[in-house]
Amino acid sequence: MHSFKRAWKNTALFLGLVLAVSLPLPVFYYEYSMKHWTRTTDIVEKNFYAGRIDTVFCGASHGYRAFIPADYDAKQETDSYNLCGVLQPMSGRVALLKEELERNPVQTVVIELSFNALSRDPDTEGAEGKIDVIRHLVNREDKVRYALRNLKADEWGIAYYMAVHNGFSIVEELIAGQAEENLAQSVSNRGYLGAEANDLSLAPTDYERQFRTVSVEEKAVEENLWDLNRIFELCREKNIDVFMVTVPLSYRMVNSMENLDAVRSRYEKLAGEQGCEFWDFNLWKGRETLFEDRKDFYDDLHLSESGAQKFTAIFAQAMQTKERGEDSGALFYDSYSAMTGTKEWKREWAKD
Repeated sequence: MHSFKRAWKNTALFLGLVLAVSLPLPVFYYEYSMKHWTRTTDIVEKNFYAGRIDTVFCGASHGYRAFIPADYDAKQETDSYNLCGVLQPMSGRVALLKEELERNPVQTVVIELSFNALSRDPDTEGAEGKIDVIRHLVNREDKVRYALRNLKADEWGIAYYMAVHNGFSIVEELIAGQAEENLAQSVSNRGYLGAEANDLSLAPTDYERQFRTVSVEEKAVEENLWDLNRIFELCREKNIDVFMVTVPLSYRMVNSMENLDAVRSRYEKLAGEQGCEFWDFNLWKGRETLFEDRKDFYDDLHLSESGAQKFTAIFAQAMQTKERGEDSGALFYDSYSAMTGTKEWKREWAKD
């Protein structure tokens, strides 16, 4: 019994020592990254533009790789910012958006909704997306509040480990003289992260063989619906215009999915209930030839930089059509069934 107590005492002492030695690293990471380390946070950018952002894009990695604020601003004469992030849960969108609404004259919010945005279960998605949200929140109080509300018991250890690891990386870069402290460089992308292109094209026979063979989860998670409604509430309180948008997937991905129309119908219903526009850019008329699997996608779910440039251009075109009072719906097919039944869609099946 005595040896057992001694073992516990030694273990507790060891863990306390490890904590004491490692604790400065996550503290240093969060404090330093708020001012300098732009490789893992856009806090420098958001602080630089604070007070003038009038258009915000919020969403997960699909939007992160799709909306190019600089390109959009050049066409629309706006000051926009991309708040999207990797595996960003709907709760994270609420937190990040709320923080920016409190310090910017936002007039337009664009909500990126992929086919699985509402069906993904935050309780089984893991900690990465939540930790990314904590990284991108500006205020310390908001970081702590979000962590306490959203991190599960088994996710705190992962969060601590990642903070320690990143803190160590900062120290390494500082010693090597490689820390990214150039403000002019750090404020160039406004939250957007470009991706290299990969050739996703298939043999013609594969397109026909894979046509409508993958089923999409249609059931929405109630927590996601609650958070989405919270975004609408925040926007209504400030009389902000809201747009719901689905960004393009690869040709082969859309070609293989069989029930995207069910997801589209849900989003259209939500948009109708909230009194906003919903545009699915997978259904953009002409997308069959505009977006090419061989160069416009990083993977099946994310656009490459060239694809993002094309998408941002047609998104601005849809906004301009809406602003002129014209029917923006005429720019899109009515359904996936209508689009995939055209000869233009099946052009890939007939290539040599």
